[in-house]
Amino acid sequence: MIVTTIRMQTTAENRKELMQTFRSLSDPIRTENGCKSCRIYREVGNEEAVIVIQEWDSRNHLDKHLRSDEFAVMVGAMSLLQQ
Repeated sequence: MIVTTIRMQTTAENRKELMQTFRSLSDPIRTENGCKSCRIYREVGNEEAVIVIQEWDSRNHLDKHLRSDEFAVMVGAMSLLQQ
């Protein structure tokens, strides 16, 4: 199993939009072949930090996800909304 973690610092103004974007992507990502889970968190003590943890069956499944439209949207949102 492969576990990925994305942690990014955003601003109070951008956090809501970032969380909405990530939530909208989580269900399609969960249905991707090989995805075991996709969870989104806010860090305790630092509410502007957003953490995404994904679990994949194999490196091949993760690589396919990294080429997906969902991942491209996630990267775009992170680029626009990070601090």
